[in-house]
Amino acid sequence: MPKEILGIYEPTRTCENISEIVKRFGQFLSPDQMADLLLTAVESLKEANESTIEASKTILNVILEKYKQKIQMEVPKIVDRIHSQLRAIHHSHARQVVMMALCLLASAFMEEVSTALLKCPLPLDRDAAGMWRTLAKTEAICHSHRLLDVLLKELQERPSTSEGRAFIIPLAAASALCEVLSVSMCTRMVTRFYPRLLMALLVQVHYTIGLGLPDSGVSRKELIPACCVVKTVKTLLLKMGCHYEFTSVEKEGGWELLTSSEEHHRGVGLLARAMVHYSCCELWRILYLLVPFLERGDKQHRLTAMAFFVELLHMPQAKRLPEKYSVLRLLKGLTDPDPVIRALCVKGLITMADWPGKEIKVLVPAMINSLCGVDGRLVVEALADVKKILRGLDVASYVGCITSPLRLLFDDERMSVRSAAISLFGKMVKKVKKSPGLMKEEDVLDSLIPLLLHLQEGNPDMAEKCKNALDECSRLLEWRLPNQVGNRKAWHNHQEDVDEICQYLVKKHQENVQRFLFQSQCYLSSTQPSLRRAAAIFIGFLVMHMDNMMRMKDLDIISNALGGLIHDPEASICIFAAQARERVLAVYWKLKYGLVEQHKVNSDSAEKHKSPPNPPATESTSSRLFNALNLWKLAAKH
Repeated sequence: MPKEILGIYEPTRTCENISEIVKRFGQFLSPDQMADLLLTAVESLKEANESTIEASKTILNVILEKYKQKIQMEVPKIVDRIHSQLRAIHHSHARQVVMMALCLLASAFMEEVSTALLKCPLPLDRDAAGMWRTLAKTEAICHSHRLLDVLLKELQERPSTSEGRAFIIPLAAASALCEVLSVSMCTRMVTRFYPRLLMALLVQVHYTIGLGLPDSGVSRKELIPACCVVKTVKTLLLKMGCHYEFTSVEKEGGWELLTSSEEHHRGVGLLARAMVHYSCCELWRILYLLVPFLERGDKQHRLTAMAFFVELLHMPQAKRLPEKYSVLRLLKGLTDPDPVIRALCVKGLITMADWPGKEIKVLVPAMINSLCGVDGRLVVEALADVKKILRGLDVASYVGCITSPLRLLFDDERMSVRSAAISLFGKMVKKVKKSPGLMKEEDVLDSLIPLLLHLQEGNPDMAEKCKNALDECSRLLEWRLPNQVGNRKAWHNHQEDVDEICQYLVKKHQENVQRFLFQSQCYLSSTQPSLRRAAAIFIGFLVMHMDNMMRMKDLDIISNALGGLIHDPEASICIFAAQARERVLAVYWKLKYGLVEQHKVNSDSAEKHKSPPNPPATESTSSRLFNALNLWKLAAKH
């Protein structure tokens, strides 16, 4: 009976005998037994013996060609065991046999094989990486896209480390895609999926920022999730031939921005701008893909999509978008709870200001209101191209509502924000100076003292921007500011310049000097030492020239404020505050004893008999500080 089933055994044709045996007995094996037979054949490949390798190859071929449907439910177990056995298989021919078996298995069950392989521990070892490349080659040969379907689906999910799993599926999918992209045969397949892969990866970068991996036996100190996904983004761009875009982002530090929770949207915007600038392939497909993205998903999803979408509005094709997918979508975003989304929507609306048929300027009040409470850097970024809004604008209130938030940023703690706000303010003033009434005079007057004091920060770039803004303000007001305003000399070394400036302001613009005095007092409590020092010097000379315009109670307040700076941690501020206070006290005593006509002062009689703010002993203290100032100046010269 056995001879009838198996036929005659031929010693010279071992593989044929084995093939016949597996074919005949395979029909009697259960799925679990068939899987065990396959895995036994794989395990036998650890022996570097050609006859054993050929026998195993024959068994694998028969099972995967004739009985593959039996093992479908056992695919996860088979893939896991193949991966674990590969590290012990060193013979090149034997490894080829294993990869051939994987190809056959994947051809029939690509989804099951790839899903099982995603559970390999991270970072991927050499064997897992090789298995992914094998799957990619299989797909390319079959002209299929099942593998990318699986990876894209997982990349669109939010990663989770619950239940202490030693793997994170979306992160594993990003690592797998990086290996797939390294296969040259896959270019055509990847091109079809490019827009969706790129956006899924960028969102995944946002998801994985700060993500912690669970502890396991595999070392993960070298694996930073966000950096891992960024590596795949880079590989994808290079695969698609975006070499110029890659280099541009690299030079601007865009990859680092992408992996920062606070800067991620800037990294996305930088990449999108580079792609627009170099007319990256498939960009129009990305644009239309992003339209539904803007209202789908969670915060990270919407933020990443909006950052990319806003930059794509610079594309000529973007002008063909229906209004409900452009203007109305961004207008709705102005009320989003996320301040970054609101700022991005303002930026996008400004970009569309010169689009034909789009009345963006009527939205200016809503745009500016949406920026209330938004970080200063976001504000200046959002308003960077605001001059587009001013084309043909004929309503002064619009300009005023734009300049107001900019002036608030003049005193931002960050140099970059202050500098950008002042520069943008100057450009706006220059834009509207030819249209009288377009900007309120009060808005310009309120900016003069901040600009004048920020000239003294000691930063050349800041000084240049302040000078330009002051020049534009003076032209708009039709003032002729003294040359000392723009010479950029340090006031603490050239107090005669401050004297000339204050003398000019009191003589030519007497109606505004009280405003200037009040504004400068606010800077006595500035966090920047250079501004506290400049304010003290300015106040001292301004009060000196305003002697007949001052009230004694105001002098008392100013004297006390300057007195608080005498104990400032910065030594030079102590000295110049004392000097300014001397000038204020001198005016006080002149008024006290009627040495100055008070034709501009309405002080009551009680005020005339008020005690001086400081006893004579204080004057001697200030005199000693004067002496210290002179010694300090002599030391500075040497």
